[in-house]
Amino acid sequence: MTATTEQQMPVSRPAAALAGVSAVSLALMCVAPFLWPYHRYPFTSFYAEWIAMVCGLGVCAVMLRPDVWQGWRIPGMAVALAVTAVLIALRGAGGWISAPGAAFVLIWTAAVIIAVNMLQRIYGQERMVSLVSCTLVCGALLGALIGVVQYYEFKTPLNPWIVKAPANYLLGNIGQRNHYGSQIAMGLFGLLWLAARGPLHPRWNARLYIAALCVLSLPMVWALTLSGSRSSWVFLGLALVLAVPVARRAAPESGAGRRLFALVTALVGIAVLMTVALTWGAGAGERGAAPFETNLNRLIQDSGSTRERLVLWSAAWHTFLAHPWFGTGWGAFPWEYFLFVGDAGPGEPFRLFHHAHNIVLHLAAELGLLGAVIVLAPVLFWFYRQFRKPATLLRWWALAVAGVLAWHSLIEFPLWYSYFLGVLAVVTGLFPGYGFSPRASVLWRPLAAAGIALSAFALLVLMQDYREFERAFFQRDSGQAVRSERGERLPQLLQRLHRNPVLAPYAEVVTALPISAGGGDVDAHLFLNGRAMRYVPFATLVYRQALLLALNDQPAEAVVMLRRARRAYPVAPPEFDRELSALAQRHPARMQPLLESPPPGAVAPPR
Repeated sequence: MTATTEQQMPVSRPAAALAGVSAVSLALMCVAPFLWPYHRYPFTSFYAEWIAMVCGLGVCAVMLRPDVWQGWRIPGMAVALAVTAVLIALRGAGGWISAPGAAFVLIWTAAVIIAVNMLQRIYGQERMVSLVSCTLVCGALLGALIGVVQYYEFKTPLNPWIVKAPANYLLGNIGQRNHYGSQIAMGLFGLLWLAARGPLHPRWNARLYIAALCVLSLPMVWALTLSGSRSSWVFLGLALVLAVPVARRAAPESGAGRRLFALVTALVGIAVLMTVALTWGAGAGERGAAPFETNLNRLIQDSGSTRERLVLWSAAWHTFLAHPWFGTGWGAFPWEYFLFVGDAGPGEPFRLFHHAHNIVLHLAAELGLLGAVIVLAPVLFWFYRQFRKPATLLRWWALAVAGVLAWHSLIEFPLWYSYFLGVLAVVTGLFPGYGFSPRASVLWRPLAAAGIALSAFALLVLMQDYREFERAFFQRDSGQAVRSERGERLPQLLQRLHRNPVLAPYAEVVTALPISAGGGDVDAHLFLNGRAMRYVPFATLVYRQALLLALNDQPAEAVVMLRRARRAYPVAPPEFDRELSALAQRHPARMQPLLESPPPGAVAPPR
């Protein structure tokens, strides 16, 4: 059934209201999370991701309409994500404490893809792309204006809602330069599509409309340049390359394809000129006395991130070769990365990373060849199907926005954040490429309603639990006595929060950090410290693990752990030396192997 046919059908007022709620929620999902200004420990992206997921449930409101289940289809990407969620959940059943939350997010993404596809059947593909493009443009423009406030350090009434930028680059309110660059790029591509297709309203003057959009692109290009994101050049080049077949195959009478190519070419030219001016022009790159980085001088002068990425990729490849078929398990990469650095010898840089900064290598390391194929094959097939179809303005928009997410995923991990997953769900829902038609049943609608209700309840409980956890975190950090809103002390609070699958790993880490190696049940401490260490191998945890292994009469394992800890963290935590000295007096035989273990690079004295 086409969108035109559905729009001519009589629709009740409640059904129309549900579609309207869904469309508004979709618009908010593409804007609000990227503008949320608070990114605090212990989970810096929690609020932005929670907002995205709430908006995603709002998008799913269209599923409550009875007519959308007639002839509905499941886009192939939704099936792939659901299968991946099941795979991750199965690995979670084996003890990987971060898996349930990831599985829930993937199921949420699959549901949003289906809901967006249903919305497209109601409003039509072009109208939906217009809506999404407008919201992406609004988000990027607001992000650029936030960048102006950050760069010039303006004092405004909105400053409490604006993230304070570092001294030498912009990051918008999203709090990370490459995420900021991707947000601006997606907004620019939405603007280019809106300009190329022509005015949204037939009474608008076409030349003034295009001129106004071109003016709006200037602050976005400026923000993209000063974000320092080197990927911006890839994004602009991608947009230009994708515009070539559109210009060649577009209908001659419309001129939209040629207009798109001209606009993209002009935008690339403006970006080059602006970058040169901001990099080498008079007073360029300075805000007061601080040098400001652009995407060009970061491309010329590598800041060390390339070296870190190469080490991460090597660790992921090494992990894949060690566990080629089924991987090490979801969430296990930080520990494998620590082992890689700890076994590689001195001189290797180490910072705690949870991701390999390349989605292919990361999936191969954690899920093995089987899991990587299950996830990546549908993605590659989606791109294949899109490229096989005629090059149109709509197809250009889909491939350009998806290309931003794809390239970003090869150098970082944007799809580990629900707000980028939301954009992916929009693109693949509007352009499914392929899909499946389930058997008709009266149960689909009540099942969807139950899923929405349960998910909303889960998100409300998660917000309440996280607020208590955050409050306890800051109370403990400031030295105050920890009390929850229910009057619980920290141990009781953490025990309750551990029942929440999303917060369970954080609760375990906070429980393990204050453990003393010399007191209590060694077996219990070894188990708890080991679980927390494998989730986040902090220096405190890995050094303490060496002490606990020694106390547990495992001298060889203790020495190996200490050597790894010293290679990864050459400067030991201050409490380690104190605890080692105290334990050496109480258990000299057990601590002797650690005392005799030489630091990395040192030559052990002859016996």
